[in-house]
Amino acid sequence: MASSRTHCDLGAIRTYEDMTDETKFPSQLAERFQVRMPDGLRDRIADAAKANGRSMNAEIVAALTEKFPEPTDPEFEKFYEMAQRIAPKDLKRLLVELIDKDIASGKITEQDLEDGVVPGLTVIRVPKKGG
Repeated sequence: MASSRTHCDLGAIRTYEDMTDETKFPSQLAERFQVRMPDGLRDRIADAAKANGRSMNAEIVAALTEKFPEPTDPEFEKFYEMAQRIAPKDLKRLLVELIDKDIASGKITEQDLEDGVVPGLTVIRVPKKGG
């Protein structure tokens, strides 16, 4: 009895080693680190990931990012120290000017502010009258 299997050209299959950085998925380029976990930790991570609607990897990255936030910009630290010495009324005016400048330059958007994406700053703007 003849076989009805289809033959494929194995030469057309690309292996991971054949792929360039441009053809790999971002997850394939990300740094990897293997971790030994104590008993029960994997299950707790899996439960938390399910509750938060994300993968275990995303849950672990979120927990690590919360524990180890990106370092604060030294320029921001200088600004913060200076801001502590400015009268609240003047500080508010300066902050509004800086925020408007960053929005105008495209560094941030109004939505970033409303969503709390700008670290340490959550603003809900009230539309100006007549505009």
